[in-house]
Amino acid sequence: MTPQNILAIAGSVALLVGLFGGGVKAKEIEVPKISTLARIFSSLVGIILIGIAIKLPDPLSPTGTSAIPSIPPIEPASVQQWITPSSPEPTNAPTDTPTDTPTSTPTDTPSPSPSPTARPTMEIIQFGSPSDLSLLNRLFEWQVGNSPINTYQLTSSSNAITLIANGHTGQWAEEDSEPIISYPIEGNFETQVKLVFNPMWGHELAALGVRSTQDHYTWLRLGSVYAFFTQGRGPEQRIVLDIDNQGKGGKIRTAPYLANTVYLKIDRKGSIFDFYYSSNGIDWTALQTGYVAEMPANVEIFLTVGSWSDGGISAEFYDFKALNK
Repeated sequence: MTPQNILAIAGSVALLVGLFGGGVKAKEIEVPKISTLARIFSSLVGIILIGIAIKLPDPLSPTGTSAIPSIPPIEPASVQQWITPSSPEPTNAPTDTPTDTPTSTPTDTPSPSPSPTARPTMEIIQFGSPSDLSLLNRLFEWQVGNSPINTYQLTSSSNAITLIANGHTGQWAEEDSEPIISYPIEGNFETQVKLVFNPMWGHELAALGVRSTQDHYTWLRLGSVYAFFTQGRGPEQRIVLDIDNQGKGGKIRTAPYLANTVYLKIDRKGSIFDFYYSSNGIDWTALQTGYVAEMPANVEIFLTVGSWSDGGISAEFYDFKALNK
């Protein structure tokens, strides 16, 4: 019971005694009769006590001040979480820093795209020897053909060579009498060369070709040919694709081409060969693509010039390139 309640009860009892003059009995409590002066005094005491009780603040009220001193809240001590790492932690890692552990692993994170692989650039293969430009590079092989007049000439520019052929030299069916510079290569490849050719007699050719290493009568040849293609007409200059299969020659396709400078290109993928020509080495025209030829993996890229007539002929080759793919 609070002091406020005690004072209020005591004051009420005193006031009642003052008002009624006593003579009241309730169970074990008995108030005897008192005099008039005592009744007045008792009434005053009761009123005072009730007044004090009313003025005292109610301890149960929200705005009241508690008689019991407040105790400041105690912050709970931090609890250290023990984690058994799958791998040793760094020795200098802080131990009191909370670690966020993901509840799930994202599955839609895209994998980094592979960097595009740059296409290798074909480098010029020098005709002249690195140690002596007057000598043929050992990467090439020389076939003289059927005449001592057949020869080649190197210049101070190692990326150029001139092939010279005597009359009555040819490469057709079982004939293989032309001068030839060859470059061995294996597997898939791309090769190209710049050709400058000025025919005169009406039966001449200069070409870039591919032939079997084991059988020189099996070849594919792309070149500039100056010959009689149409009966009743004079000689014409054309780009020609010829083939020879174990000594059996044939003509595949031709295209008119009047200029004396032409770029030739051959691309091999397995048994598939593509043949192109160009006037500038940039814009290529396909003479024949997707041609199927059963050639061995080991072949020779060759350059050649020939004359079927009595007079000899020459041709210049520049910037020979070959690249395995």
